[in-house]
Amino acid sequence: MSHFTAVLDANVLHSQPLTSLLLELAVARLYRPAWSQDIHAEWRRSVLRARPDVDPAALDRRRTAIRTQIRAITALNAQFMRRLS
Repeated sequence: MSHFTAVLDANVLHSQPLTSLLLELAVARLYRPAWSQDIHAEWRRSVLRARPDVDPAALDRRRTAIRTQIRAITALNAQFMRRLS
């Protein structure tokens, strides 16, 4: 598990491929991702401004998927730490 935490800001979360890559790096325990509800709201607004054709519900599903993946990463990290102790 990494001791490094990186805040993923709206510019990063705006790009789906970049977000996927960074979450994969987090799964590999290279760092711990972090963000706030404000950051989530900002990337969502940004995508809708740049791509008005995108369904807002699709962005809500993406946000839920990101949260789910982070919860899974957190659980894996906790299991890893328990094994070390």
